[in-house]
Amino acid sequence: MRYFKRIFCVALTGLSVVFVTCGKPRPADLVLHRGKVATVDESFSIQEAVAVRGDKIVFVGSNEEVQDFIYPNTTVIDCDEKLEELLWKKAIVNAAINPLSALLELSNGELLEYEFVKVLMTAIAREAMTVANGLEEGDTSIGRYIDVSITISGTTQDVFESALIMFYYRANDLDLTANGVQGDIGDINETTLCLYHFDEIHEEWVKVTTDLNWVIGMGVNTTDINVFGENYAGYIWIQTTELSLFAIAGQTIHIGFGLIDNVILIAILGTIGIVTVVFVRRWRRQRVRKMHTDIISSLQGFLGGI
Repeated sequence: MRYFKRIFCVALTGLSVVFVTCGKPRPADLVLHRGKVATVDESFSIQEAVAVRGDKIVFVGSNEEVQDFIYPNTTVIDCDEKLEELLWKKAIVNAAINPLSALLELSNGELLEYEFVKVLMTAIAREAMTVANGLEEGDTSIGRYIDVSITISGTTQDVFESALIMFYYRANDLDLTANGVQGDIGDINETTLCLYHFDEIHEEWVKVTTDLNWVIGMGVNTTDINVFGENYAGYIWIQTTELSLFAIAGQTIHIGFGLIDNVILIAILGTIGIVTVVFVRRWRRQRVRKMHTDIISSLQGFLGGI
């Protein structure tokens, strides 16, 4: 990309001195690169990168040229790597908001005014995240990912007889409600902790069980333990003949209802919620109508007195 060169001419003892300065442009707040950017120029060209400063797009062009806008404080998003993640995030948000907004005839902002709606949105979002992460139904990631490998003299070793690996976790890893107390409804049930490994061939997360031919044994120790001065709530262990990228997951603590009970409970909550919303909307309409009536009466009285 061409940058403007500022040329300053200064008269000094009858001579013209020319100063030429050039360099990198001001840093961008956000850079998205390695993507496809549809423009509206004369040829409707497709570019690769965008730089944003504040609320303005300051550059659209190639991956190479946008590098000049990247400084230490610039947020950089690789669209080639993040596109699927961004699409999943948008899908999860839409799944939690749009159906309820349409059914209850509420705007996005009004959805947050009702506690029962927020509970429903949270449940929908968690279910969608489970699908997005490739986890089995009921399992929730605790956000801990460990890439295990063996390197000898700079070379990664794939062939070994077996290895015993222990993944230690703390109590706050299980506290999904983030209230400082582990064991509440919504927190991870410690006894259900399990491992997933990333299948690079199929590009998906797969639950680790002894049915896999490379897993010799595995289990969970929920006894508090101190390792090298660090306190842990327990650990998950696996004896394996293969290494992988692992993730820790588990099931959340919930009120123990059966399937039929859950259906009935959801139906009751849904009915109460819908009735509440309808009542509030009718009350608002009646209040608006009364305001209109009062205004008209006041105007008629005012005009009648003229």
